[in-house]
Amino acid sequence: QMSPLAVMHDNERATIGGYYIAPLNALLYNSKIDNLGEHGLHPHITHLVVNLPMLFGPLAFFFYADIANTIVRLLTYRIKGAVDDVDVNMTRTSNIGRTVCRLVTICGLFVLSCAPHQEPRFLLPVTVPLIVLYGKHLSSESGKLLLRGFWILFNVLLLIFFGLLHQGGVVPSLIAIGDIVTEHTVGSVASSGETVFFYHTYMPPSFLSRSTKRKDEPTSGSHSYCAADDGTCSASMNYTSTRCRCLEIADLKGSGPDILRVEVMQRLQCSGSNKERRERVVVVAPASVWDVPSITGREYASHTLYTYQPHVTTEDMPAWNGDLIEYLSSMKICIY
Repeated sequence: QMSPLAVMHDNERATIGGYYIAPLNALLYNSKIDNLGEHGLHPHITHLVVNLPMLFGPLAFFFYADIANTIVRLLTYRIKGAVDDVDVNMTRTSNIGRTVCRLVTICGLFVLSCAPHQEPRFLLPVTVPLIVLYGKHLSSESGKLLLRGFWILFNVLLLIFFGLLHQGGVVPSLIAIGDIVTEHTVGSVASSGETVFFYHTYMPPSFLSRSTKRKDEPTSGSHSYCAADDGTCSASMNYTSTRCRCLEIADLKGSGPDILRVEVMQRLQCSGSNKERRERVVVVAPASVWDVPSITGREYASHTLYTYQPHVTTEDMPAWNGDLIEYLSSMKICIY
């Protein structure tokens, strides 16, 4: 008989005594590069040199200075072989609570940096330790106005960047895609449904693409559409029209152009035996990654139906050709 504490692996999921253990499963998942590659790979120092100051601003720089100061003092003590006045001051001002906060921050950074997929939100748990350790610097009289001014400016700039510019076109394109696709509907596309690929964008919240037209509203001969995550039409969704058009939304994440081409061609094959055949598909992607020849080849044409800017994607910045205006105008997302 197996012990209830035995660890069992079932399709990369670990159980203990029949119960799934979330931390253990998280460790197993994040220990495989292939899993993390689907979400994007980063250098191991990204948390330390990019994400920490981006999230916490001045608190991160106080943390760097504190760690550097501690290392210098420890080296000084080791070289001199005795506790000098500096070490006495360090011991007097330290306490177990601050030591625990330092260790929590350092250990958290170290463990999270071992995985090559590093998103800023992963560091949110160190918010409390950093505030406990260095929040007093923002309320002290010395340099108070300068630090608070820097703190406010820092957060306003990041609010503009991450709130408006970074991946800023994903939500507007989803909201607009229903009208855009319907407006350009031709032939039998309306009855066969529509496939929409999101390529090199953040995960699209697909519920935003659902129709707002209800049963009690007149259709005036126009085509409404119903969209679900599985791409099927359902009467229970309370959307109706003379034709029910389905939007199949597929998130290709950061896949290469070869993957996009395969997915597109599978739905555009001219073989009559392919029941999933489409006369067209729709791709939503940053302009900087849209390479028409490598994706559509000579078999199909590509047209731009919609453009939204600004849309900044730091993973796929436009190529610099010496023209600042053209470079900034390339930061956009398009519906093709």
